[in-house]
Order: sequence, then structure tokens, then C-alpha cells
Amino acid sequence: MNVIEYINSFMPLSDETVDELSAKARTQDLPKNFLLQKEGEICNRTFYVEKGLVRWYYINRDGKNITDSFGVENSFVTAFDSFFQRRPSRYFIETLEDSTITSITYDDLEETFEKFPEVQKLSRLILIQILEQVLDKNVALQFHNAQERYEFITEKHPDLLQRVSLGHIASFLGITQETLSRIRAKK
Repeated sequence: MNVIEYINSFMPLSDETVDELSAKARTQDLPKNFLLQKEGEICNRTFYVEKGLVRWYYINRDGKNITDSFGVENSFVTAFDSFFQRRPSRYFIETLEDSTITSITYDDLEETFEKFPEVQKLSRLILIQILEQVLDKNVALQFHNAQERYEFITEKHPDLLQRVSLGHIASFLGITQETLSRIRAKK
């Protein structure tokens, strides 16, 4: 589903707004392992995953690659710490599969906000969805043991288990790959 179809599925937009967003959005077919965002750079785009899979991650003090989250089809992804606050990001965002990504720049989005207030409402709805996902993950990490965290991902994101390496899944859940393997062996 393209970004306009997705948006219209939960908040119909005026024809003028659709024309504006369509003119400003850029759709690209990108290969697996393509970096959409690099640590230390100001994120200038927000991305919609039309097809494929992305993850955002950071490098901890020990040099370990830590997966923060995933973006699947019909989801919006950006380096939130950077995009809205206009400061260098601590995150990398990369494609984990060949992907079709639609993006819009910060400046174009701000201009669209000014011209079309309905886009501001749309942005709030999208941010609320993202915040709910972040809160769900935080609850899982803070209040659940490793087994319950694994159940969280099998319930909320069962398709990821077939699409993402066990190392990325373990990192996302805050457990070791060995612990994840033991949990999976019990199933």
C-alpha cells in the first residue's frame, strides 16, 4: 500500500493535500543493508515503509550494535531524536530487506503543516501510534522476564521471527542470543 492509500485508510485527506504530499514525497527502491540514516547526522527525512523491513539501532559504549526497533510495511520511521529537534542522531536506520521507501524532507513537511492543518492532525495520529509501540516495548523490557519478552514479540510481531536474524531479535528484546535460543528450544 502506498503512503497516500495508507493515510486515507484511517484519515481521508483533501485532494489538495494529497496533491501536495504526492508532489513532495519521493519513493525509492532500496537494496538490503542500505543506510537511510547515520549516527551523528541530523535526520532530514521521515520514511514510510511501503515494502520491506528496516531497523533502527545504535552502537553502545562497548561497540555493540543494539537494535532499538523495526519498521515493517505500512509504518513510519525516522530518527525521532533528530528529525523533530534538529540535532545529530544517535541512531542508524538501515533496510534489512530490499525495500520500497517513500520519504519527505523536514522542510517540505513543515511547509505542508503550514498550508494544510489536517496534516498536523495526521502527524499527531501517527506519533500516537508510534508512542504506543514504544511504551509497549518499554513495559516488556522493564517488567517482563526473557520468556515474557519473547512472547511479546511473538504476539505483537510474529512475522519478524521469520524475517529478522536472531541476533537482531535478541538485541531488540534486551537478551543474549543464547538465552533466545534456549527459549525457542522450549517451544
